[in-house]
Amino acid sequence: MNELTPHSGDDDGTASDDKRGRAALAIAAGVMAFLMATAWTQHSSQEKTAAGRRQELAELVAARQRRVAQLERQLDDARSRLNATARGSGRSRLISLEEQLDRMAALAGTRAVRGTGIVVELSDSDLGNKQDPESADFQIQDVDVQLVVNALWSAGAEALSVNGQRVVGTSAIRSAGGAVLVNYHVLTSPYRVVAIGDAGPLQRRFAESTIARRFRGWAEVYHLGFSIKRSGRLSVPAFGGAVRFRYAQHTKE
Repeated sequence: MNELTPHSGDDDGTASDDKRGRAALAIAAGVMAFLMATAWTQHSSQEKTAAGRRQELAELVAARQRRVAQLERQLDDARSRLNATARGSGRSRLISLEEQLDRMAALAGTRAVRGTGIVVELSDSDLGNKQDPESADFQIQDVDVQLVVNALWSAGAEALSVNGQRVVGTSAIRSAGGAVLVNYHVLTSPYRVVAIGDAGPLQRRFAESTIARRFRGWAEVYHLGFSIKRSGRLSVPAFGGAVRFRYAQHTKE
């Protein structure tokens, strides 16, 4: 698995309440894709929002729920070990646990990260007219960006951004007045989706996904822009908004 390298981090060697707070942030990673997978139901794009997409996203939700359970177990284990080390004198062990928590923070989106991965670029067709509702199929819609993001998570992406906007559990991808919004920021075509992960398998799995196959067909029919490129040096910024969930809570099994 591709190693994420945080841009910055504290190493004061003390197990304070602040460290536990940082550990709690990692819970956001567990519910990340669940909320992203369900967000797509808010909007649709005529012909493209067929029943097959619902089944596709349902499968993604099930996979991410299993990932949620795994991350929660890992987080509980890391928290227990951190507390045990804090009561002892094993500094090297404490440093190791702090590094694990830093990695979880990167996965949760609260740290900027860099590494290898792929870039998926989507763009509107030159044949469309944004003023004509009948030409919506010639434009990239919010649901298209949602499906690409979910397919990348499913393919093994560890961190994602769209036109420089970090995608986390609280991110919203939607439309307003014909424009695509990510984290309530208006984005315009082309849409550059950066996915950090193990580049080779990530590219192969995404290219073989249903949404990638559909986009290749839409590129021929509607002349939409669609490309997948591998890169050895990518970066995504930290999420700048609130990552605290208002309604989702961690439960013990």
